[in-house]
Amino acid sequence: MATINQTKVTRDKYLQDIEELELLLGSPEVIGYVQDQSPEYMRKFFDLKSELAITRSKLRRAILDQIAFKLESLENQFKDGIENVNSKLNELSNSNEILAAIDSLVGVLARVFV
Repeated sequence: MATINQTKVTRDKYLQDIEELELLLGSPEVIGYVQDQSPEYMRKFFDLKSELAITRSKLRRAILDQIAFKLESLENQFKDGIENVNSKLNELSNSNEILAAIDSLVGVLARVFV
């Protein structure tokens, strides 16, 4: 079982990863790509981007050790989700895959609150 100190380090790393991903989602390249998509896609992208920011904010506000334990139990899914979103954003080739990757990551993060 992880110690409280290890848990805090893990939790802080996850929050940092999410914040870095948010920066990438707001980068000029990604925003330029999104703006070239349909209005429906843009709405969905910005809705999911907002959901990610809200979820991150909830995680930040609720800095409790038990949340870190839950994140650890979702570690593989979390890492896969971050990598998948980063990969899709680096490619900027399939708008539906980008939305699906963000949606999947938000779903993993939301499971922390269940």
